[in-house]
Amino acid sequence: MYKYNNAFCKSSRIDEHGKALENKVAKVFSFLETTNSQTPFYKVIHKHNLEPAALACKEMVKTIQENFDVYVYIGMGGAILNPKMMASLHHKNDGKEIYFINTTDPTYFMEIRRQLDLAKTAFIVTSNSGETSETISMLGAFVNEFKKSGLEYKNNFFFCTSLTGNTLRKIAESFDAPVLEYNSGIGGRFSCFSNSAILPAMLMGLDLDAFNEGANKVADAFWNNKQKSLPAIAALDILTIKKPNLVTLSYDHNLKAFLDWYAQIISESLGKNSNGYNPMNGVAPQEQHSTMQLYLDGPEDKLYTLIHTKAAETTRKAIVDAGLVPGGHFLNAKSLGTVHKAMFDATTKALIDKGRPVRTIELDEFNEESLGSLIMHCSIEVIFLGLLLEIDPFDQPGVEAIKIEAKRLLSS
Repeated sequence: MYKYNNAFCKSSRIDEHGKALENKVAKVFSFLETTNSQTPFYKVIHKHNLEPAALACKEMVKTIQENFDVYVYIGMGGAILNPKMMASLHHKNDGKEIYFINTTDPTYFMEIRRQLDLAKTAFIVTSNSGETSETISMLGAFVNEFKKSGLEYKNNFFFCTSLTGNTLRKIAESFDAPVLEYNSGIGGRFSCFSNSAILPAMLMGLDLDAFNEGANKVADAFWNNKQKSLPAIAALDILTIKKPNLVTLSYDHNLKAFLDWYAQIISESLGKNSNGYNPMNGVAPQEQHSTMQLYLDGPEDKLYTLIHTKAAETTRKAIVDAGLVPGGHFLNAKSLGTVHKAMFDATTKALIDKGRPVRTIELDEFNEESLGSLIMHCSIEVIFLGLLLEIDPFDQPGVEAIKIEAKRLLSS
């Protein structure tokens, strides 16, 4: 699965931070133990059974796979970031083209539109509330493109939303289109193990059992070990290090979508009541040639998390030509996997030598099991940290304020 190392981060041992923190941790666990299956806390951080979700998605998946060559996901926030994380396991995708539309930027919209054969494209539209203005407007713009092309469109759209009579559901009903229930009680950013994420996972042919197993191992370890579990330790590291900026660098390029999701759950879950952290992320070693200068010689206001995946046997086949540079150059005959790991180790050491607090996460391999474990680890970490900060990690009042103002402007 994964290894979490905080040896070069301020110790998160509870007894080193006083009785007040010990009492706070005990209070959080006492609360979590009283939550029931109807609460988002329970739904996210306990073991999952994905069979009901898979069964609910089965018919829609079959229809899409049999009739369309291209998949376009339309949504905002977690509704799009969770499918993108699933798509990061792109080698499983069976040659289907996938696009993600999460912006009302008209230039970008038209760029994507020009690449699509509309008749061969399935549009999967997702919104928990069914009232997300951006999602509805993007949907409407694609419907207009179908009409301009003189094409029938209602059979090309598939919906995932709540059961209430919201705007998106009414549109779906007017299309007589399939609707997948958006799991109630779980916000979009934490819907990684619910219908809205399982649908794209199935469309991409992912191993749901392995994904579920990875997540459940982490959940089991959390409840069995409590404050000594890796997610709890990770949350305490963030709390006790007291740095306002959280830098996460991935040395696995496939984790770009994960980084975006992780930034979302940090911002949207913890940024309340004058609390919160500024997430900063990037894919390395590119960052070694830009932001790393700031990180090494700039303000000491950051906690660093570096993620690396062990080199699989297939990656060792990418080898620098032995005769590229004469005279026995140090890179000759090295595998790219070896070079990549050296970059990770060098960056970690440079930060440690500068006295910067560093956490590392090493995945055994990038696959369904490791992705499931990483998502569950970070979900518990952020939710646990939110409770330690005495805030609700599941609401987003600031986001709601923007939605209300945007609606007012568009209605005037």
